[in-house]
Amino acid sequence: MDLGDFERWWKDPGIAVWSFVLFGCFLLNAILFLAFLIRPGLRTISNSPETCHRSTFRAESLFISSLNQR
Repeated sequence: MDLGDFERWWKDPGIAVWSFVLFGCFLLNAILFLAFLIRPGLRTISNSPETCHRSTFRAESLFISSLNQR
């Protein structure tokens, strides 16, 4: 069976690069999947107004308290 240009696919650097990219994507997805299984709280990133307001208020209060200490 004659495969033409595909017979020496391992010598093509483009194929090697894309293989590493695809393997890296697969590995990243597997790690994220395991992380979401182990810690379900990672799935819900809350962007509610209450959470944003509290974090902003905390940052502002820390900044003001650091100014008052000077």
